[in-house]
Amino acid sequence: MKNITSILTFSALLLGLILAAIWFLESNGNSRFEPALTVLGLFATLTGIFAERLASDYERKRELLLALYREFVKNEEILKDAQFNLDPDRLDQPIVFPRLIMSVTETAIASGVFEEQKYRYLFSLLNEWRDTVNAFNRRLDITELRTFINPSLEEIRSFYRGLLRSGKIAEAISLNSRIANELKSKCLKGVSVSAIRSS
Repeated sequence: MKNITSILTFSALLLGLILAAIWFLESNGNSRFEPALTVLGLFATLTGIFAERLASDYERKRELLLALYREFVKNEEILKDAQFNLDPDRLDQPIVFPRLIMSVTETAIASGVFEEQKYRYLFSLLNEWRDTVNAFNRRLDITELRTFINPSLEEIRSFYRGLLRSGKIAEAISLNSRIANELKSKCLKGVSVSAIRSS
């Protein structure tokens, strides 16, 4: 319905502009002022609508990119959480791990924001990140499930040691950092990073 309304509005304005232009070309002398003003008014209306849409799209895209960057900042904090930096030999109880978040990442991938060629690399990184987060969080689920069902010291320490040795934490930290830097350098130029982090 919204698209039909937009098409009808643009069509009516364009038709009005064409008719006003013909009226202007057919007019003589002082009678040319009225069609000239009509042409200018309709032209200004059409360009104003396009400019407003472009500005609105830009603002929506910028807000999404800021939210996406904030999500990567939050994930960086999660990955530096003390739960991922414990000594396996000192563990004496099962651990509940914080999970990586990717709700904004999912929205950004589905939104079409990265359709432009200059964002293709970032788009591929976000898809890689989604797979990494799913695998990482699933590994945490399995670790918790096994250690809470069988809370023996040997089981707890063995699974935690396996989590550390898998390299998945370092891999997630590295990819998270790459994407955050890509967002900052390519998509959020001129935006204060400290302001983003504190908001």
